Amino acid sequence: MSKTAKFVPEGGSSNIPPYFDGTDYYYWKGKMRLFLISQDNYMWPVIESGNFVPMTTATTTAPPVVKPQA
Repeated sequence: MSKTAKFVPEGGSSNIPPYFDGTDYYYWKGKMRLFLISQDNYMWPVIESGNFVPMTTATTTAPPVVKPQA
């Protein structure tokens, strides 16, 4: 009789990200960091700080008021 194959959520593939099973977060974080860097060198900084550049300061400006023509 043959054994049934178990599903392995994490493999040695570079296409499948490491699986987080809810334990040992710091070990998983290191593996995830390496996985993301292997996909793209600039991926980890995007994860840490976001992929945006603030375009304005903290002050806000009101939109221009459009006067109806008489």
